Amino acid sequence: MIHLTPFLRFLLIWQFTVRAEVVCMNCTLDQYMGLSTLESWWRKYNHQIITIDSRIGCGVWDLLQFFLGKIGLDHREVCYLSYNQKQVLRLAYGKMHAYYIDGFLYDYRKSFDVDTLEAITKKDTPPTYTWVKYRNKKIDPKYKLIVVFDATLLTKKQIKHLCSYGLPIILLQDTKLIPGDQSYTFFHDANIVLRQVHPWYSNHPIVHFAHQMLLDAPLKLGNYDGVNIIGKSKLNLYNMKSSNMIIALNDDTRTMINHMYREKVLSCKDSVTKVGERLIVTKSMYDHILENSEESRVKVYLHKNVVGYVSKVNKHAQITRWVPIEFKFDEYAEPFEDISLDRYVLNHIDGVSKQIIPDDILETEYAYALTPDRARYHTWDKVLLLMEPTEYDDDLQRSLLYTAITRAEKFVNIVI
Repeated sequence: MIHLTPFLRFLLIWQFTVRAEVVCMNCTLDQYMGLSTLESWWRKYNHQIITIDSRIGCGVWDLLQFFLGKIGLDHREVCYLSYNQKQVLRLAYGKMHAYYIDGFLYDYRKSFDVDTLEAITKKDTPPTYTWVKYRNKKIDPKYKLIVVFDATLLTKKQIKHLCSYGLPIILLQDTKLIPGDQSYTFFHDANIVLRQVHPWYSNHPIVHFAHQMLLDAPLKLGNYDGVNIIGKSKLNLYNMKSSNMIIALNDDTRTMINHMYREKVLSCKDSVTKVGERLIVTKSMYDHILENSEESRVKVYLHKNVVGYVSKVNKHAQITRWVPIEFKFDEYAEPFEDISLDRYVLNHIDGVSKQIIPDDILETEYAYALTPDRARYHTWDKVLLLMEPTEYDDDLQRSLLYTAITRAEKFVNIVI
């Protein structure tokens, strides 16, 4: 370990602060005001939580870096939390201390039904159990600040548990994204609001069209170097196959696209599970956790709404109901092993009740296409967005479209 003298430590902090000041010369007015508010909050600390509401391209991450530079906090002293496991992995691989929110706050343990103890003894039926959630009461003492991404997914109870650690908390949110079912921050005014697109992102086509979605502006056919808008007649199998994810606004369309993708693109005309099948988890398996061998704090959880693919399948059991598989999460090298999925429920085979699924079976649906509320927890390089009428009101329709287009990181095909 390298030990820095007090002078060298001062010099490093001073350089970082000066660099932040120089970069902040390019700040928008919203960022300047936000930085001032953050500094005042940190200095006075008259309330534990501060909330930043920012649209895509408005520089909320840059603002956070300016702030950390100003107050002299190292990234190792900041605890980053997110529901997006890809984001957690990227931050962690960048030597930042990032965690999946649910895994950070809670431990889950099995609680067996007392009435099934006799069945356990006789071994004639599998025991039933429920998952009991226990709050993690301790936090690493090196942390001086908690930063939460996608805070509109937090519940009131989760915020209460975060506050119990006694640290300052910055909540980052975008209230135009579809909120969680029990969102707490969505209904409370933010302390800092970023609405001005930063000049660095003003020419970014995805940022531009995301804001156009919020304004309900008409879309014109054409290729905009990152956003390609085509008519329905131009939609073909190549568009579908070249996309990492297809997003449909209606659930019926999602189901139809998933069925068509397997049949037309993958040539799967039966319900046999194959390697490469893309799935979304519909029920959490709390006892399945992957830990990075190099750094144990980097963890991947097999929770609800995780999207991945089948990396290995037991060929001798492909036509049985419970199919042993290995399930791999995008951007993570190791697969989840020793799990089985319900092939009957996955393929909607008639006469099968979900109530008879054992607790240790992975429940999934096909994920070649998703609706925005499920895609909400992820991002992909290339997205295909299917514009279609819905029964939702105008505000929710705009939020659906905004959520959908912001799931793309590099390229989006919009079908109108």
